[in-house]
Amino acid sequence: VSLHLRRQYPEARIIGFLPAMNIFEYPERPTAGWAFGFMESARSQIDTYVTQNDRMAEIGRCLFRYVARTELRDRILVCPLGIIDEQIQTLPPREDVRTEMGLAADDIAFINAGGPWSWTDYNTFLRAFCNVVRGGVTNIKFTVLGFKQPENPEHEDSVNETKAIIAANKDLVGKNLIVIEDWYEASAKANRFTYASDVGVNVSMDTVENYQSYRLRFLEYMKVGLPVIHTSGDDLSAHAAADAVYAV
Repeated sequence: VSLHLRRQYPEARIIGFLPAMNIFEYPERPTAGWAFGFMESARSQIDTYVTQNDRMAEIGRCLFRYVARTELRDRILVCPLGIIDEQIQTLPPREDVRTEMGLAADDIAFINAGGPWSWTDYNTFLRAFCNVVRGGVTNIKFTVLGFKQPENPEHEDSVNETKAIIAANKDLVGKNLIVIEDWYEASAKANRFTYASDVGVNVSMDTVENYQSYRLRFLEYMKVGLPVIHTSGDDLSAHAAADAVYAV
């Protein structure tokens, strides 16, 4: 589609959005056709690109220069996603939500506001959490908010691994593991349950994808003031929000 924009809108200023560099999420996928479209879009279709952090912008500049032989240093703008007033929702009293979640007053509630995507290190955290509970720390609870969208064909291996860990610790389900398997049920509860929890979880693999990432779940935690168990390597935890994370 992007290869025909200039023809359809010859007078328009065309803006392209780079929410992430997909080739780092799925490095096995780029094809000659992908490279051609990427190259021609940069050369002749897109006037200005918008992305979310300086790292994404710099990677974009390097890729465009290398693949498309075109200089975009002044054509990539950085515009971080944030929290705006329209997104702030009225929430019920926090104690009411904690009661809904089955939390006692002294329980420490961990939450991961997203699925066990293949680029995360979700399953390492889940195993560690279960081990800590079995080591005698019983006042901690972890909410598993959905596995993946039903129509999403990706991440099958990592989701199956998550389910296997839960199955191996089925005696903890309903006690220390709060499992909401259905993605849409989990989505409907995500804002309330995140707001009522104590610690967010944002763990990723040590990859270029993590280096360039801008995690929406991190914004969800920041919106309600949660400290975050967070793998190092990304821009937010290293710089902008370094004082809000327990780096692991």
